[in-house]
Amino acid sequence: MRDKDKEYLQNFGANLKKIREDKGFTQAQLAIDSDLDISYISRIENGRISPSLIYLKYLADALGVDMKQLISF
Repeated sequence: MRDKDKEYLQNFGANLKKIREDKGFTQAQLAIDSDLDISYISRIENGRISPSLIYLKYLADALGVDMKQLISF
């Protein structure tokens, strides 16, 4: 993976974490509401993995935000 890509994933993860915390969600609650594993959410927030498009939709729906907000950073 290119350094630029790693930086993008880290920025995305930081944005997801900020939105999650601003909405008052713990990782555990977001995992339950999005039907994703808590370790998966942790890895996204730490910039270690890139979620698929459908998982972005699950996260956005659980947080009550538009998918665009997740990728706007």
